[in-house]
Amino acid sequence: MNSGDYFVICGGSGLVPNCDMVLANKFANIIQNGFPDAIVIRDNNTLNLIDVVSYEGSCIAPYVSGNGCPSIQSDTAQTDSIAGKYLGISRFPDGADTNDDSTDWNRVCITPGAANTNSTTNCVTGLSTPKSTLAIDVYPNPSRGIVTINYKATQGKAVNVRVSDILGNELKFVTLKANASVGQIDLSEYHNGIYLIKVQSGASQTVKRIILNK
Repeated sequence: MNSGDYFVICGGSGLVPNCDMVLANKFANIIQNGFPDAIVIRDNNTLNLIDVVSYEGSCIAPYVSGNGCPSIQSDTAQTDSIAGKYLGISRFPDGADTNDDSTDWNRVCITPGAANTNSTTNCVTGLSTPKSTLAIDVYPNPSRGIVTINYKATQGKAVNVRVSDILGNELKFVTLKANASVGQIDLSEYHNGIYLIKVQSGASQTVKRIILNK
């Protein structure tokens, strides 16, 4: 890896963007949520600790820097809701280390493969999600790549479709024919994960979440 790069380790579901290594199913519970827990980066040759974070309280030394990140700041304090799925503990700003986990780490929006932020709202895209004003069907969900959009509700108007990843990066833009009511877009070139499909016709729009699982 180059200096300044990010290395993303994700679970076997493959639903995390910019994933560099997917853990095998037998390692699915390698990071548990106990009370407290810690994650350590260790030099494989010297076995020296490079970095550590203790969360949901303070683990025993040396698996903690100063005081552990308390439960109220830990990601595990969130319910398993849509909003909670896009929150995690991050050090902000990147590289800032006071050697105290309770100061350095907070529950914020996750940014896999990108710089950490201190934002705690609109975590799916990093942007505000427009209010849905258009009745559109997008299927199948999950999809293997081809996504069908039923835009009969636009009553013969042209439709613009924008596809973004969960960080808000626009990946694709297409215009569907005005004289049709069903169109398709191909997402098979992208990695498995969660994507946002914004469908807009005139002043009306809607945003749908699609899981790509090829």
